[in-house]
Amino acid sequence: MCESARCSVHLEETDVNSDFACSDPDLTKFFRDEALVYERAGFARTYVVRKDAFDPPTFPTILGFYTISMTRVNKTEWPRTLPALDMDAPHGLPAALLGRMARHQSVPPSLRLGEWLI
Repeated sequence: MCESARCSVHLEETDVNSDFACSDPDLTKFFRDEALVYERAGFARTYVVRKDAFDPPTFPTILGFYTISMTRVNKTEWPRTLPALDMDAPHGLPAALLGRMARHQSVPPSLRLGEWLI
């Protein structure tokens, strides 16, 4: 359960059948056709932000989504602008990779949904 007015929740099978569409056709296709496949294969997790009672009735059911997967950061790739790593991690440090993120094309940028998604 989230404590803020807007939160992201794990993708459900019915979500991909929603009317989600963003300005990037590749992201729309990913959400509709691939997100659930990636979920089932264990490659990634997709989270959605759904319309709530405070949103205008004209808003779509799914306002936006993001997909994360696990990756690693090798010590040689660690940015020099960050503190040095003291950790002995021979295979790199585990990290979460933000793979895809989009908002529905009818959701105005002024809602700043990207901030909620991240």
